[in-house]
Amino acid sequence: MTVLNISFFQFVFINGLKLASPDKIWKKFYKELTGETLSASTALRKLRSYFESTKRGPVVLVVDELDQLLDKRQVILYQLLEWSSHPSNMFSLLAIFNTMVIPENVLMKRNESRTGFSRALFEPYSHEELELIVSNSLKHQIDDGAHLTEEAIRLISKKVAALSGDARRALEIAKRALEILQNKPTSSCVAAVSTVFKEIFTSPKIQSVQYVCILVLP
Repeated sequence: MTVLNISFFQFVFINGLKLASPDKIWKKFYKELTGETLSASTALRKLRSYFESTKRGPVVLVVDELDQLLDKRQVILYQLLEWSSHPSNMFSLLAIFNTMVIPENVLMKRNESRTGFSRALFEPYSHEELELIVSNSLKHQIDDGAHLTEEAIRLISKKVAALSGDARRALEIAKRALEILQNKPTSSCVAAVSTVFKEIFTSPKIQSVQYVCILVLP
């Protein structure tokens, strides 16, 4: 068995949802690589020089929620793909996104032509996996008196698994249920979760979509 030593790789993970604006990726990226905090524009300029240098190891960047970085002209993705297209830059980009057809239906031609990647499809989370994710996430929250029982977490997990399997949605529902419990301590955990689901399905946006479907569908 051959064991590869990858300790010389620089690995950076960036979540697009946690950036105040798409261009802040340059500030985050440069700080992760060098520890130096710069403005977004200065960081981009420095990054261009950085990838021209050969006195460093390879860089692997993982961008989660790539959808959040797709501005109108897609200049951010273009720059990342441009760096990855030159072997001498020793730069690899791994992108994670929720819309499977982004390369075909969303990307501009200049970016689509540079992708050339194979896709790994991830199945939606099962209710058992969602239950574990929500439980572990809630353990790290500040204990302010409100908490969700195992029964309530199981209810959230089963409902979300049946709808989409989206872990982020399950966490949002759990957070909202905790807010309800904080404002109304006499409410039960299961009742709080049920209230959240009622809020979701009675929101104006959902009702509008349902109304449009009724009008359009035979």
